[in-house]
Amino acid sequence: MAVAEWPLSGIRVLDLTHFLAGPFGSMILGDLGADVIRIEHPIHLEDARKTPPHFMAGESVYFLCLNRNKKSITLDLKTPQGLEVFYDLVRAADVVFDNFRAGITEKLKIDYSRLRDIKPDIICCSLSGFGSNGPFSDRPGYDYIMQGISGLMSLTGEPDAPPQKTGISVVDHVGGLYAVIAILASLVQKQRKGSGQFSDVALLDGILSFFSYVAGYFLNAGDVPRKIPASGHPSYVPVQNFETADGNIVLMPVSEKFWQGTCRAIGKPEWADEPRFRCAADRLRNKQALLDLLIPLLKSRPSAHWLEVLAREGVPSSPINTLPEGLDHPQVKARDMVVELPHPSAGTFRMLGNPIKMPDKDPVYASPPLLGQHTDEVLSGLLGYSRDKIAALRGRGVIR
Repeated sequence: MAVAEWPLSGIRVLDLTHFLAGPFGSMILGDLGADVIRIEHPIHLEDARKTPPHFMAGESVYFLCLNRNKKSITLDLKTPQGLEVFYDLVRAADVVFDNFRAGITEKLKIDYSRLRDIKPDIICCSLSGFGSNGPFSDRPGYDYIMQGISGLMSLTGEPDAPPQKTGISVVDHVGGLYAVIAILASLVQKQRKGSGQFSDVALLDGILSFFSYVAGYFLNAGDVPRKIPASGHPSYVPVQNFETADGNIVLMPVSEKFWQGTCRAIGKPEWADEPRFRCAADRLRNKQALLDLLIPLLKSRPSAHWLEVLAREGVPSSPINTLPEGLDHPQVKARDMVVELPHPSAGTFRMLGNPIKMPDKDPVYASPPLLGQHTDEVLSGLLGYSRDKIAALRGRGVIR
């Protein structure tokens, strides 16, 4: 029987993030059981709450898809009273997570050095475009900018096409993941040593780390990466997209076992012993000769045929789906990766599920919050503020 408590149950996170990268990260923390409290301005909506084109009962679908399993309170941090409320929240929290540019937390008087004086074991994580140091540290940083500056756009698309962004905001999602890793590591340190920690995570650093071996090829061999036709692999052949009689498939025979299986599946077992194609290095040296044989062969039969015979041999291969086709895939359904959530104003809406499965735990999917939905609950229940004190804060515009 599944139990309700997730690993981060009892961990409280003050979430000062906005837009995509930070909220994606704090949603993961909420999915893992943390009590995530979004802190939002009483009047000025953060951009994600206003992002078009799709709205449900006035709520942006963009925002909804990044903010389940969170509470929302409103608080004006630029007022002395708002700052005092925030300091009280810090005393009751484990983590403070922001994605401001370098220097903003200092201006707001919520930087790690100040918060550490209030609570010595507080964990702070700042996720920004360029990090806290360097000549670009004070610049705004967004996914598209990082795809451009990192070199990612130069590797995306076909060789004869202009530089292109990836199909999704991969930099923002990577940044959110690295922030979560930093926070989880800091929580382990706190448990072991009782100490707090500040983590400085940059979107640019995060996406550069994903270049891994590609960067290594350049740094150690001077091999400048370039776009490869048909989304080909720089080391393995024939790993790429292929056109069939009625569509396209992805073929990925990265090991000798899979290459031999490919040869059997396509009716050319003799290719496995052909000296030009015998091992990965041979196939890379003779790439064009192999593709000249393989491309017309795969064009001769429909995708379903090739996928069936390749699967029979255990060769990694797949169709190239649209997103609707991907979401309708039986494996996606089996993994409960599309879920339906209730919402106080939108009724119900659908979004992607938690990719982290723990078989002894039921997934938790609390509705994304309305603006300030939990202000009174948090101030009274967590901080013990009286009704009069809360009313006074509301009267001064500190909260909504």
